[in-house]
Amino acid sequence: MTSNHKLDALLLKNTAQQTTEVLLGNMFLMAVNTAIFWQAIPQSFLIIWSLSLTSICVFRSLLAYIYLNRPQVQALQRWQALMIITSVAQGIAWGTYCAVAYQYLSLGEMVIVVMSGAGMTSGAVASTSSSRVAFLSFSIATLAPLAFLFLSSGTPKEQASGFLICLFFLLTLRQTKTINQLLIDSFSNSIELEKSKLRSDTLAKELYQLSTMDALTFIGNRRGFDEALTREWQRATRTHSPLSLILMDVDNFKAYNDNLGHQEGDACLKEIATHLAAHTRRAGDYVARYGGEEFAIILPDTTIEKALAAADTICKSIEALELNHPQSNCSRFVTLSAGVYSLSPSVDNDRQDLVRYADQALYQAKSEGRNCARQLTTLRN
Repeated sequence: MTSNHKLDALLLKNTAQQTTEVLLGNMFLMAVNTAIFWQAIPQSFLIIWSLSLTSICVFRSLLAYIYLNRPQVQALQRWQALMIITSVAQGIAWGTYCAVAYQYLSLGEMVIVVMSGAGMTSGAVASTSSSRVAFLSFSIATLAPLAFLFLSSGTPKEQASGFLICLFFLLTLRQTKTINQLLIDSFSNSIELEKSKLRSDTLAKELYQLSTMDALTFIGNRRGFDEALTREWQRATRTHSPLSLILMDVDNFKAYNDNLGHQEGDACLKEIATHLAAHTRRAGDYVARYGGEEFAIILPDTTIEKALAAADTICKSIEALELNHPQSNCSRFVTLSAGVYSLSPSVDNDRQDLVRYADQALYQAKSEGRNCARQLTTLRN
């Protein structure tokens, strides 16, 4: 939705929210005028006028209720048109009443009618300021017949009254314009604030992602690993499920760097990271560069048997990439050693135990010739 569309929607919503107060004012003044002039104005006209105005008010109330509870954003122009049409209808009803009352009432009695029209117009300043078209539609239809009848009469008092009605209309129009601009400014600021918040939230997410991503390999970094491990340990504690960890180290990587150069070393780490990420597709699995040439994979709800099998598969698949490693003492190609450990959280352990024992398993794999995955067989404190 564009900013202008949002602004129009907010202005229309404001108009709909003011509907109840406006219609109550309509009904009250209608009842007062009908009661006061029941004997002076033809009763048949008063009945028809009251029923017509009541019907318009009820219809306007239904429109406002439906819009506020089911905003039809896509049909905004139609809703604006309906609100304007009902404003015109209300204005015509009051204008007709004023014109008919002028034929039967004295100038003194017409003061009540004029005050009613002025009161309705004043109320419209606050209630329809969201839409200047709606205000003009109502106020012109209400006040124009009175102003015309007074100005076209032959008595100075009535002409002065007509002039005052015109002056009153201009003042209320100016006030409406001012309030309308204030509403537009307020809603525009609200929209811009919402946009700024959205941009801020997006930027915060991007910064967070950057802070937990390894700049070289574009997988998780040590911070991301620590947060993921904490999160998955807490989940495993709630669900009483096993949590497994694979720690991996590129075999003889210093010799690889020394022989082929650091650029080739970086390219090798990127290739391995991409391959590891492709093997961690389950929701919750997390792969990270643990540090230097070390990698880690967190496997939630995974037994030690499944984790060891996954680590063994990864080790074989890395060697199958056939990344030449002339200085390796365990293969012609780049290989990994992996240590695996699994824990079910309890009062007797914590997540640091998982890391410590997985690291010991990694040490065991290196001690047993590298290019293999091992689970810890003997705990060392």
